[in-house]
Amino acid sequence: MIANLIDKIVLVRSAYLVCYGTLIAYEHVTLKSPYVLNVTLGHSRRILFWAGAATISELAVSGTAKAGKCKFPAWVPEHVVIDVQEIIPMTPRAIKSLNAVPIWTEFKEGEQNE
Repeated sequence: MIANLIDKIVLVRSAYLVCYGTLIAYEHVTLKSPYVLNVTLGHSRRILFWAGAATISELAVSGTAKAGKCKFPAWVPEHVVIDVQEIIPMTPRAIKSLNAVPIWTEFKEGEQNE
């Protein structure tokens, strides 16, 4: 049941966003208010590309063996995800592994968004 996942660290996959190829899952999220197919995530991070795991299920259980090749942009404080297809609880091992993935950005060091 989705209510059991509130305040847990999970991976979330949304069919709507995957169709556009912009989002596969979220890493290190907190479910704040689950609805039928929509969830509000707190402290979330997109996973645009990963390496070192075969599936998001493996990412949720084991993490990544190739953190330096993954593309995870900056954390956001809150995100509403529409049309959720999967919510996978993460293991402590996976959380530690995915937290080690550096922030991927197109900005150069010292550059600011004006």
